Amino acid sequence: MIRSKRIALTSGLVALALVAGALLSSGRQPLSSPPAELAAFVPSDPQQLGQWCVDRQAQGTAGLSRGARNWLEDCVELFGAGIVPGSPTPAPSATQTASPSSSPTVQPSPTVSPTATTPPATTIPASPTPSPTTPSPTGLLTNCFDRLAACGYPTTTSTGVPAGTVLTAYTGPLTISTTVTITGKSIGCGLTIRSGGNVTIRNSKITGPCFYGVDMEGGTLLIEDSEVDCIDHRGTGIAYTNFTARRVLVRNCENGFHVGSNTLVEDSYITGVAEVGGGHGDGIQGQSGSNIVIRHTTFDLTNPITSSIIWDRLTMNNVTVENNFFAAGAYTVYVPTSGSNIAYRNNRFFGPVGGSTTHRPAYGFSTGAGRSGVTWVGNYRDDTLGAVNAA
Repeated sequence: MIRSKRIALTSGLVALALVAGALLSSGRQPLSSPPAELAAFVPSDPQQLGQWCVDRQAQGTAGLSRGARNWLEDCVELFGAGIVPGSPTPAPSATQTASPSSSPTVQPSPTVSPTATTPPATTIPASPTPSPTTPSPTGLLTNCFDRLAACGYPTTTSTGVPAGTVLTAYTGPLTISTTVTITGKSIGCGLTIRSGGNVTIRNSKITGPCFYGVDMEGGTLLIEDSEVDCIDHRGTGIAYTNFTARRVLVRNCENGFHVGSNTLVEDSYITGVAEVGGGHGDGIQGQSGSNIVIRHTTFDLTNPITSSIIWDRLTMNNVTVENNFFAAGAYTVYVPTSGSNIAYRNNRFFGPVGGSTTHRPAYGFSTGAGRSGVTWVGNYRDDTLGAVNAA
């Protein structure tokens, strides 16, 4: 595995050297070598570089390092002017030149303030609305399971506790019913939030074994840039209602999340789900409720489990599931049995169905997606970008 990655990286750097040489000879401005996470995918033909950079940036850059995002911005500004994402690569031209540019302006990545003392109220859209960064299959990379960052999906490095964070032991109460901010803490087992609890957790890690990493029995929760590790594949990472989870890494649980009303999970990563002692493993399972959003989250899951998402035999309203990477399950996703305003948009599914690969669904990508009250549009396969139709 290490040797193959080195070969891929070397090939990418060689390709970029050829591109850079051709660009200099044609009078274009030079471009620095790309970060390792992109180098293996840069085309060797200089005429394809601008189109590739435009398409790659259009896929979204949430899973990339700041250096990779800056490099893509430079590439697009230098060589991608006027190119439409997903359009055919133009034929080579002896007179084709890049639009003149001074120095590219790089917007700094947004950072989370560690000093907030009161978390904002959990805000969930009242009805499903398209994300402005929702991708279209046109021009996207295929076979993203082993190169999630290059495809714009969250990874274990873009979620969880930021690198370099020094955690100290949490000594506060495990049952909370007041306003509390927890930052940079190692929490030995689960938290219970009850009525009156208004909790923010940032840059922290909750380590099991626990039946719940966080149990929402009331109140509200905002958790960002944190990790929940159940350790023994039992229990649930974060459960129930009125919570927002961003850039959260959940691993080694029976269920990553259990979602009910007024919940938002986005830019997160779920892995290591397993079924122990007769349990049913799911990336996310649900309960009847409304105002639920699952957006731009990686479900890095392996069979035997039940699903990436399951909430069949439930009544749900105002549910949005969009721009996620799904894998594994008997069926990858189970759609609510009844309810209204339920939308699955532009999700990528590992496939095909069946076979020996442990990340493929055993029976199908979805069940219940074709019923009344469900909008199913733009969902596609990881390997071919072919449509995943409602079933």
